[in-house]
Amino acid sequence: MDEQEKLTARKLWSEIKEQTEIIAKNNEDCSFDEYLAYLNLDEQSYIQALRSKLKRPTVFLGRNLNERRVNAYNKEMLILWEAHMDIQLVVSPYGCVKYIVSYVSKSQKGMSKLLKEVADKVAKEDEPTIKKLRKIVNAFLNNCEISAQEIALHVLGIPMSKSSIGTIYINTCPPDQRVFLKKEVDLLEEDEENEEESTIAPQFKILDLNETPSDFQLEIPHTEKVVSTAESMRFPLPNLLPECEFLSLIKSLNEKQRKYLLNLTNLVKTNPSEPFYHFLSGGAGVGKSKLINAIKQVLERFWVHQPNNKPEDINILAVAPTGKAAIGINGTTIDSAFGFGFNIKDKLRIGRMLNSDTRNTLAFPDGISNGSPCILNKVIYGQLCEKNSRERIPIRAYVQFEKESTGEKTRQRLQNIIKADGIREKNWTPIQRICRSFSLNDNTHIQVTRNQLPLLPSNAQTIHCSQSCTYDNILVFLNKNLSRKLLYTACSRVTSLTGLYLSGIYKKPARATLENDPALKEMTRMRDEAQLQFSLIFPEDVKNQNNMIVLLHNVRSLNLHFQNISCDPTFIASDIIMLAETWSKPEDKYDINNFTIISRTDCKSPKRKGFGTLIYAKNYLSPHVKILFQNESISGTTHFTIVALTIFNQTVMMVYKSPKAAWDSVKQQLQQAITMSLQNQIYDISIMGDFNIKYQVSDHDFNSLTNFMKGNNCFMILDTTKVSTDHNSLIDLCFSTNEMRNAHIFESAISDHKPIWIELSML
Repeated sequence: MDEQEKLTARKLWSEIKEQTEIIAKNNEDCSFDEYLAYLNLDEQSYIQALRSKLKRPTVFLGRNLNERRVNAYNKEMLILWEAHMDIQLVVSPYGCVKYIVSYVSKSQKGMSKLLKEVADKVAKEDEPTIKKLRKIVNAFLNNCEISAQEIALHVLGIPMSKSSIGTIYINTCPPDQRVFLKKEVDLLEEDEENEEESTIAPQFKILDLNETPSDFQLEIPHTEKVVSTAESMRFPLPNLLPECEFLSLIKSLNEKQRKYLLNLTNLVKTNPSEPFYHFLSGGAGVGKSKLINAIKQVLERFWVHQPNNKPEDINILAVAPTGKAAIGINGTTIDSAFGFGFNIKDKLRIGRMLNSDTRNTLAFPDGISNGSPCILNKVIYGQLCEKNSRERIPIRAYVQFEKESTGEKTRQRLQNIIKADGIREKNWTPIQRICRSFSLNDNTHIQVTRNQLPLLPSNAQTIHCSQSCTYDNILVFLNKNLSRKLLYTACSRVTSLTGLYLSGIYKKPARATLENDPALKEMTRMRDEAQLQFSLIFPEDVKNQNNMIVLLHNVRSLNLHFQNISCDPTFIASDIIMLAETWSKPEDKYDINNFTIISRTDCKSPKRKGFGTLIYAKNYLSPHVKILFQNESISGTTHFTIVALTIFNQTVMMVYKSPKAAWDSVKQQLQQAITMSLQNQIYDISIMGDFNIKYQVSDHDFNSLTNFMKGNNCFMILDTTKVSTDHNSLIDLCFSTNEMRNAHIFESAISDHKPIWIELSML
């Protein structure tokens, strides 16, 4: 294109711009051909006009006239991005780099000019260099944009990045162009010719295949070694029992302990911000410490999985008045928890092969506390560190505590000393000498230091020290000064009266009255006026001959929790048990006494996954239970199961839908089950299951679910103000054609889903 053609094309381009605005006002939706007709141009002339204003390669995007002011975009990307989009094809590497740099330094625009002006100004001033530099720095800091997060990091002195990878500079210039540092004169050895500091680059020699072919090998012998999996270290969560021990603890609770635990757990989970005060009492051996430990384990497992909770944070503080009592509940003493001072001045003695008590709190978190009974097995002798002292004295004693866990941390910490002493018994704990200083109770200001083993030989213990202990057999020595309170404490240490022995003359203590015994008065008030009322309704408490209980629970692995479920009074009291996410395989056996398996689905894959359902019915009821409809659909990671049972002219349906399963597919199968029930003239229908659909109005699937149920004359019978999981969601739902029927949300200590149950008529 010559100069005359360029001028003509540019003039035409100006006219096109003017005409385009006029055309857009009259007919914004015109096509490209209509647009050219309005301009009275052909396509070639139009393209020549566009090229006349270009100085670099440019890509034009074909579009309609009404999109002339819209940035280039991609329809699919725009739907996903839901934000401003301006796509430009890269035809010039320099232009791309320039655009990116300009965008990144957008907030620093004008900073170079400002710094130059400040530098020129301070150069004319007669001030120290350091002061001039500060002015430049202040000008930079006061005029650059910085986020609040960066300010916080600068003020606190926290680095903005951390890395475990170090960096090192390697000069890769040609050898004759490299810059080297000269060695210091002090570091130069005599007659040393190399004055330069060594670097990494010269340490590698250049190999030539023709000169040294032996240096080149197809294989690398003796330099490759296949090793086993690298060593790994597991950090157990603090204060949490292993899963098998935790489940055994829950299984061992009696009926009252279990009910209180579930009620308390439900109270904490549903009202975490509401304070409450419970008083738990009972004689020796009834399981108070066991219940407290179970409460701690259940709540710790709940809190550790809550969002924004750190596993190392203290969620539960269990305190007791004495060290032995604190050990029983895996807690701490009141003194330690709240920083109260204490002073122990017991006389210390050494015994061998005797029942001994530790007389100082040596390692309380390890269970070694004042009064912990133990057996002294061995004493190690040695010499003092003092000069001119050849006396051999006991420096260490090995004892065996009642519980093997007591002293475990001490044994780990002193394992080298134990090995040096030649001790092979794993449950012998070393007790070291300790120093204690105290002042005499006079005006001499003399301070005495004791350096000895904190052990006291004993074949018995005082009643005060026996508090929090439980024994199968005890012998109480009676004397005339034994008060009613001490006598009660002593006699209540034994688990049964057959193990209680009294020595001496028994004198019946004065009977306590409400007037002279404040403790008795308070205990009477609590028994009469402050009995704890459970917020949970237990199915076993409402079961009678005229009703039957149907219970559904997402058990999250029946293989793991079967032992707990098979002996749980709530499950045993139910007439029909429906379990979801059993994670079961076909070869697994899950037989429960007095129950018959009605329906079962298992994992189809070799690995256990969140599949599987299982329905039990009590033996007397199983002949009356019929499977009306059953459907299981599995596709990859999505699946759902629907089972409809008929019993005494009532239909009970179990539904399980995995989180990724489509509700529309479930809805079709569920409609078939409802239709079959109606065709059999069974109109009393109850539908319960884990739908994995959150109960919230804004959810599309939830609205579809509620509309579907209403269309089939089914109503929600659960209390929608409650939640059915530990994650504060209501996804386990229950519907029924009988609006008067109530469904209840229960509590679980072994799963993050809560069981739900309903009552059906036996008539």
